[in-house]
Amino acid sequence: MNRAGEVLQARRDLSGSAWFWLVELVPVVAFAGLIVLNHFATTRWPDAFLYNADSLVLPLIKQSISDGERFRWVFSSQLFIFPEAPLYWLSSLPTDSARVALATNAIVNLTALYALLRVNARLVAHHPHHPTS
Repeated sequence: MNRAGEVLQARRDLSGSAWFWLVELVPVVAFAGLIVLNHFATTRWPDAFLYNADSLVLPLIKQSISDGERFRWVFSSQLFIFPEAPLYWLSSLPTDSARVALATNAIVNLTALYALLRVNARLVAHHPHHPTS
């Protein structure tokens, strides 16, 4: 393929990815949000998730930093700093409620997982299985 053909193919790939994000991912975000809200409304999971679980580490760290406390934290064995902390902080920007931020964070995590799985599937589907000579 010549250089002009490569540029044309790159443009097609870019427009295809924009279509993917608009048409496929937006409904998935809405659907994941409905699943999370339904789960919150119909199970006892929110009691554990919002009041007793390791998920409270992120709201407590955010509050500690906001209050200007010294860094004397004792963490659970799970990794909360990356990538979970940036996602939680983004989820907590529009609200002051830790409960709303945790619910939003659940939706963001489901959406990010779905997007990464779709990108991975797309890369595998477009990758040649056998090298051509």
